[in-house]
Amino acid sequence: MKKIFSIALVLFSATLFAQPTLTHTIVPSIGNTVQTFQSDTNFTEGPSGANQTWDFSSFTNTGNYSSVYVNPSTTSYIDSISGSNLAATTPGSTSYFNSTNSVLELLGLGTTAYVIIYSDPSTFFSFPLTYNSSSSDNNAGHYVYGGGTIYNTRTGTTQLDGDAYGTVITPMGTFTNVLRVKFVQQTTDVTSFSTSHSTVTSYSWYSPSYNNAIAQINYTVGDVGGSPYSFKTVNYGNITPSAIYNINNLSEDFFIADLNNNEYNLQLRNGGNIKSVQIYDVQGRMISDFKCNSENVLIDLKDYSEGLYIVRLLDSNNQFYQTKLLH
Repeated sequence: MKKIFSIALVLFSATLFAQPTLTHTIVPSIGNTVQTFQSDTNFTEGPSGANQTWDFSSFTNTGNYSSVYVNPSTTSYIDSISGSNLAATTPGSTSYFNSTNSVLELLGLGTTAYVIIYSDPSTFFSFPLTYNSSSSDNNAGHYVYGGGTIYNTRTGTTQLDGDAYGTVITPMGTFTNVLRVKFVQQTTDVTSFSTSHSTVTSYSWYSPSYNNAIAQINYTVGDVGGSPYSFKTVNYGNITPSAIYNINNLSEDFFIADLNNNEYNLQLRNGGNIKSVQIYDVQGRMISDFKCNSENVLIDLKDYSEGLYIVRLLDSNNQFYQTKLLH
């Protein structure tokens, strides 16, 4: 091990696990564009409960799509769907919402093939939402195909649960203080010639700091006229984790030794192993991310400009710490 001959400063870190509370700030506003990456589906949602760590760092980007949030009055289907104050447009469809401080409700959906109109809106979120909080709702409506030639009735239920919290890791970085939301939507559609059923179970990871899901795993099962189907999708948000957290009242959990040659030695004060290290700039951009399993980790910043950086460690107990480094 290289001898530490100079300690330039002792830095302080904070335990980052907490129980997050989601409010209406996770809902995008008019003018926002939210990009989502699609991944292969070789992943499961993992455990529920407190202080979990979900490692989805090996998600593979297989495509992407963007949702643009606009004033409903500027869209094509507003004459059919009333009461909306927020619309989300994607290629080929527009979703209409009632967005308030306490609820996000789906009022309808417009596409080139059909329009869905809810007489009893479908509740997507009730706020505030925390770990172990739960809500349910009934919904009803109808949708029309082919310019009104086929009329369907729709009934359904939604169930929303904050079933876990902790840290989630995606290819975009590591996100702490994240609430996992389990959302189950059951739907029955009836026409004069067939009945179809579907159940969508979604696991979504949200942080109070972002207006997009950090990660999402969706399972859909159903039948059309008795013929069953099922599929699964996996997505993650194009979100860069914010590296600046509350650093008041920090404990002295690890320190950084400056070796005066652009190298820094990281060590936990309890002598534990460090499993991974991430380095961010002050804009929240991750500039380094590497795995390790050592009591002492040497990092080299010779290729980085002078300034303030954020260093985050994961220890062998899956505990995260954060500190500042002035390079």
